[in-house]
Amino acid sequence: PELFMEKYRSFSTADGARQRVDLHRNFRSRTEVVDSVNEVFSRLMSSRTGGIEYDEKAALYPGAVYPENDGCRSELILAQKPDQASKSDAGRMEALAVAARIRELKAGFMVTDKESGLPRPSRYSDMVILLRSSGGWDETFRRVLEEQGIPAYISSSTGYFDSAEVRELLQLLRVLDNPSQDIPFFGVLKSIFGGFTDEEIALIRSAQKGLSLYESFREAAGEKTGKDSEASVEIPDALCKKAADFLETIRSYRRCAVYLPVRELLTKLVSDFDYMNYVTALPAGERRRANVEMLFTKASDFEKTSYFGLFHFVRYMEQLEKYNVDYGEADLTDENADVVRIMSIHKSKGLEFPVTFVGGLGRRFNMQDVSQPLIVDVDLGVGADYVDPIRRIRNRTLRKLAISAKIREESLAEELRVLYVAMTRAKEKLILTAVVDDAEKMAEECKLLGEDRLTYMDYMEASGFLDFLMPVIGKTGISVNVVTQEDIRSESFKEQMTLFYKKERLERLGRAEYDFGGGEEHAEADGALEKLKERLNTPYRFSHLAGLYTKTTVSELKIAAMADRDEEAYHTFEEKEVQPYIPAFKRGEEKVSGTVRGNAYHRVMELLDLDRLMNAAQRGEQDKELGDFLGEQVACKRLYREYRDAVSDRKILRFLADPLAYRMWQAKKTGKLYREQPFVLGIDSARLGEGMPENETVLIQGIIDVFFVEDDGVVLLDYKTDSVDSMEELWKRYETQMDYYAEALKKLTGMSVKERFLYSFHLGRSSKAP
Repeated sequence: PELFMEKYRSFSTADGARQRVDLHRNFRSRTEVVDSVNEVFSRLMSSRTGGIEYDEKAALYPGAVYPENDGCRSELILAQKPDQASKSDAGRMEALAVAARIRELKAGFMVTDKESGLPRPSRYSDMVILLRSSGGWDETFRRVLEEQGIPAYISSSTGYFDSAEVRELLQLLRVLDNPSQDIPFFGVLKSIFGGFTDEEIALIRSAQKGLSLYESFREAAGEKTGKDSEASVEIPDALCKKAADFLETIRSYRRCAVYLPVRELLTKLVSDFDYMNYVTALPAGERRRANVEMLFTKASDFEKTSYFGLFHFVRYMEQLEKYNVDYGEADLTDENADVVRIMSIHKSKGLEFPVTFVGGLGRRFNMQDVSQPLIVDVDLGVGADYVDPIRRIRNRTLRKLAISAKIREESLAEELRVLYVAMTRAKEKLILTAVVDDAEKMAEECKLLGEDRLTYMDYMEASGFLDFLMPVIGKTGISVNVVTQEDIRSESFKEQMTLFYKKERLERLGRAEYDFGGGEEHAEADGALEKLKERLNTPYRFSHLAGLYTKTTVSELKIAAMADRDEEAYHTFEEKEVQPYIPAFKRGEEKVSGTVRGNAYHRVMELLDLDRLMNAAQRGEQDKELGDFLGEQVACKRLYREYRDAVSDRKILRFLADPLAYRMWQAKKTGKLYREQPFVLGIDSARLGEGMPENETVLIQGIIDVFFVEDDGVVLLDYKTDSVDSMEELWKRYETQMDYYAEALKKLTGMSVKERFLYSFHLGRSSKAP
C-alpha cells in the first residue's frame, strides 16, 4: 500500500509524464451499494485514519445499470449474544441470524440475471458470506446453514475429521478394535449403528454403577463380567434384549476384523447398515457420501504401506487427527452449484456476488505483532522490552511504545482496506452482521449518537470492525436491525408449524379424506393423488442403459464374456483373494499372491534381452546368463526384488526354448518386435450387449504383451500365469480378450493378424488359437 500511496501523492491529474488516472467508476454495484460504501468510508478514512483522504476524488461513482428494486437498502444485523456464551455459541448465534435472513431473501428477493439483464428470483448461489479469517467460524456457519436446510460450501483444507459421517465410522472402528473405550462406545450407541436413545443409555449406565459403559451393557445383556457393581435401577426386558443384540453385532464384526482388510471391513459395515444411503439422505448428502468414499480411499492407501490390520489403521488415523494432517472435506462443488459460499475476504478479491454478507464484524483484530516482547518495523527498526534479570522486572521502553503505535496504526489501516474490499464485493445488496452483548442498546445508541467522522482516538482504540462502524453508522443510510434468540425461536416455530401442516395435508391426501364439501373437488383430490402415485412409480426410461459406459478395459469385457461362456472360470476371477491376519514372525513364509506373480512375469518378459540370452544359449550358458541378467535388473532398480523372487528361472528358460521365442528374436533383429503396447480402441456400444444403442462409441483400453511383424502379417502373443489343466481351458477364458487385441492391432498397424498365441508359464508351452 505504501507504494500506491507514494504514487497517489506524487502523480497529479494534470496532463504530463506523471499523470494520475483515477479509476473510480464502479461498474459492478447498484447505486445503493455504492452509496453505502461512500457514506461509510468518507467518515472512516482520512489522511490520519487509513492514510488517504476519502474525498470526491477517492469516492466511487456508479457505472452499472440495474432495474428498480426497493429491497436493496444495505443493512447491519446485530445478533444478541447468548448469556455467558462461548466463542462457538456466539458464532452459532450470528450464523442463525444470517440463515434466517438468507431464507427471507430466497423467498422474495429479486436479483438481475447476468445474461438477460431482467429480474429473477434469487438463488443460493447468488449469496456469499465473507469472514475476515476462518478461525473455526466458517465451519460453524456452514454447519448451521446446513442444519437450517441451506446448502453451503466452504473451500477448506480442514473439517474432514469433524464431519459426522467420518467421525461415526472411525468411532465404530475404534470400538471394534477395543470396546472398552467409553467415548467411542457412546458415540456408536448414539449413531445409526447402535440406535440407542440418551434415556436408554443412561438407564443401563445407572443400573450398573462403577463399571465401564461396555461392561454395563454386558451386565444388562445378562453376561457376568466378574466385577462388583452397585445395581440400583431395574432395566426393562426389551432394553436388555436390545443391548444383547447390539453386543452380538459388535462381536460378529470384531471376528471379521481379524482377517478382513480395513477397506473390506468398512465396505461390509457400510453395506450392512445401508450407511451410504443414510448419509446421502442427510443435508449436504452428496458431500457426506464423498467423505465416506474418501475414507475408503484412505483405507486402501493405508493397506499399501508396511502396516496392516485394524489396530494400526485406527492409530494411523488418530495420529493424522492429532497432528492436524487433515484432508479437508471432499469437494463436489463447481461454479454452477446452487450453494451459499463461505470464504475469507482475501479470497474474495476480484469476485462479485449479488448478495454479500460481511460477517464476524464483532470479532477482535489480531494484534499479536504489536504486543510481542520484540517488535520490528521497516522504518523505525527494533523495539524491545527492558528486562532486569537481577530484580526480575520487565517494562516497555519508549522506543518500543513508538514502534508499537506505528505498527498498530498501519495494521488498523490495513483492516480498513480489508473492510473496503469486503463491502465492494456486493452487486445488489450488502448486509453487515455481528454478534454483540447488548444488541438493543447498541442499536439505539448508534441511531442517536452518530458522528460525522471517526476520530483518531476512536480509530486507534478500535479492536474490531464494529468499533469502526458503530460511531458513524447512524449518519449513513444503512438500516440497523436486531435479532435475538427469541426471534430465532419464533422463526423456527413458524417453520415447524408450516412443515407440520404440510405433512398433515399430505397424510390426509394419502387417505383421500379431504372434506371439500363437494364431490367434484373430492374427485380432483383423488386425481391429484393418482397423478402423484403414477409419477413416483414411473420406471426410468433408460434403465436398460445402466451398463453403458464411456470407457472400460479389455479385462472387464473378458470377465463379462466368461460369465456367459464359462461360469466356473468367471467365478475364478470373481472371487477376491482372502487376506487372513498373519503374525509378523510368520509372514516370511507367506506365499506370493497371484497378482504379484503375474505382474512379475510380465515385467521380466518386457525387460528380457533376447540377443544376450539367445547368444548365451549357443554357448551353453543361458542358465547362468539369465540369473546374471535378472540380478543386474534388480541392482539398477528396473526390477523389484519382490518380482525377482516370484519368478522361476526354469520357467523363463522353458519359454526361451519355445519356437515363439526364436521368432521374437528374429523380429527384434529387424526392429519389428513390440512389447507392452498400450492402446485405446473405439467400438460401437451395440456390441456390448442387447439393448445397447447404436452409433454410440465406447472406448476400450488395454496393453498387448507382445506382437511382432513377419513378412506375411502380424503375430500376437499373450503371457498367462493361470493355474489351469489345459490350453483349451486357457483359451476359453481369454478368447474375447485376444479378439479385441487382434482388432486393435489391425487398426494400429493396418495389417491383419495372421496368428494368435497364448503362452502358459504354468503348463510351460504355447498354443495357437483354435
